[in-house]
Amino acid sequence: MTTKGLIVTLHAREGKEAEVADFLSSATPLVQAEEGTTAWFALRLDTSTFAIVDVFPDDAARDAHLSGRVAEALFARADELFAQQPTVQQVDVLADKLPGHTAGEQDPGWQASEWASKDRGDEHPHDHESGWQASEWASKDLPGDPPSRQSPS
Repeated sequence: MTTKGLIVTLHAREGKEAEVADFLSSATPLVQAEEGTTAWFALRLDTSTFAIVDVFPDDAARDAHLSGRVAEALFARADELFAQQPTVQQVDVLADKLPGHTAGEQDPGWQASEWASKDRGDEHPHDHESGWQASEWASKDLPGDPPSRQSPS
């Protein structure tokens, strides 16, 4: 179960974009060796903006990661690679879908699937009046949908 996370935003110096991408890719084995890191992603947001998103079971695992080898290497090369210091946001994970986890493992008591399957009577009359269903919405063509998403005419 994941409860804590990090979102790190990185802005590459001009001309250092490929080096930042290589640096992030090279960190994968270091993160794989961390027992407390549940998932870790290195992302390119645009040509020169990158992000790291990772999640942990608790504060202790997040703190261990923040004082680990990846963070050490990242900040050691920050002046060389980045136009500004990396921005590190500590976040709380509200829900996740990860390999090996069973749906409902993180049970807050209220489940969206339970609400959706209930006969709600007059509790939400707009749902019954319109007959709206999420599956119907998902099958409709939406303005701006890519051709692969639109139904054949």
